[in-house]
Amino acid sequence: MNKKEVEKYIPLAIISIKEAMSNTTNTAEESLELPKEFKGYISSFGAGIIQSGLLPTVAFFEKEESNSKSDRFKITEIIFKMLNKNKYCKNNKLLDYLLYKEDIEEVKEDIINIAIALKLAMRTFKFSDKEKVGD
Repeated sequence: MNKKEVEKYIPLAIISIKEAMSNTTNTAEESLELPKEFKGYISSFGAGIIQSGLLPTVAFFEKEESNSKSDRFKITEIIFKMLNKNKYCKNNKLLDYLLYKEDIEEVKEDIINIAIALKLAMRTFKFSDKEKVGD
């Protein structure tokens, strides 16, 4: 973790959260609430990278048909957008980008820094008890 990099990513994380969540909830920016499950998702994302590795963690989070209470894949969607690598991957999925990347270690530190910034940025939002984003 690099504190300066994390600090650099926090404003981008706030903007990315607003964009990703307002696209699914159709709510005003001021009243935007994140599902309370996102607190646990972003915490388990970092722990998953340490315990299982980057690819297994991203694969787990990108599964859209999961039994999760909220859309867990939104975490990797936001991270991928913040990495700004969408020009390298046509379907805008972090997992696909990593699968075709020759050196994953090259971006692993960035992904960890972004995840930390995302966790810190989420603290600036209210959390709701809604089951799914958009419900």
